[in-house]
Amino acid sequence: MGQSVKNLSKVLWLTIKPST
Repeated sequence: MGQSVKNLSKVLWLTIKPST
């Protein structure tokens, strides 16, 4: 489960990073 959350966080961060 920890890996799944980390993967989701990574994708979310990458998607928000360029948006910021």
